[in-house]
Amino acid sequence: MRGQSGPEPMLPVTLQFIIATIAYAINERMARRVDYLQEEVRVLKEALAAATGKTRIDLSAEQRRRLAMKGKALTAEERRVCCQIVRPQTILSWFRQLAAQKYDSSHARKVGRPRKTVDIFKLVLELARHNPGWTKPLRGSLVT
Repeated sequence: MRGQSGPEPMLPVTLQFIIATIAYAINERMARRVDYLQEEVRVLKEALAAATGKTRIDLSAEQRRRLAMKGKALTAEERRVCCQIVRPQTILSWFRQLAAQKYDSSHARKVGRPRKTVDIFKLVLELARHNPGWTKPLRGSLVT
């Protein structure tokens, strides 16, 4: 019959084997890299504790935002395995706070022309003091 397609043609078994072997090798290399990076984080946390006596790392708002964005993209299992600096629940909490800020209108922009910076304001006042003719209307002269 027309319009119906048969089963998709499969790749030859030899090619499937080669693809599976390459995928396994890539997966193993990535697993070794992740293991190394996790160990490196543990060593850095130990060095931080030895140097400062603190076990917690103080993160800036930008660092929390970056971790929240990257951590949200992981599955729950990946977060459980990968998150070493902060708990997975903390990552999700930070992400919820970011999402809430997106829809928070309490920090909406002010309406109207933006104010002049203080240094420009001071410069204008100083120029006006040194040039008194600017502040007084000109009598008997035509301004073009």
